[in-house]
Amino acid sequence: MTKVYLNPGHGDDDPGACGFGRREADDVLGVALTVGRILSSNGLEVAYTRTTNGGADAHMANYVPQVNKEGCDFFVS
Repeated sequence: MTKVYLNPGHGDDDPGACGFGRREADDVLGVALTVGRILSSNGLEVAYTRTTNGGADAHMANYVPQVNKEGCDFFVS
């Protein structure tokens, strides 16, 4: 089975770009969760670096080892 790891960037204490009452971290999380549902419904295995805006470590160096360990076919960030 093909495994895709999705990384909705930013999150936790890093909101990303902000303006007009929106935060990039919120927008990319919503996109990643929607894409993940679509991929899953088409038979792909999906994992995420985060699924909420709290408690995630937004620094790539801290989750890349886990992504590599999982043996993912694709990493989308």
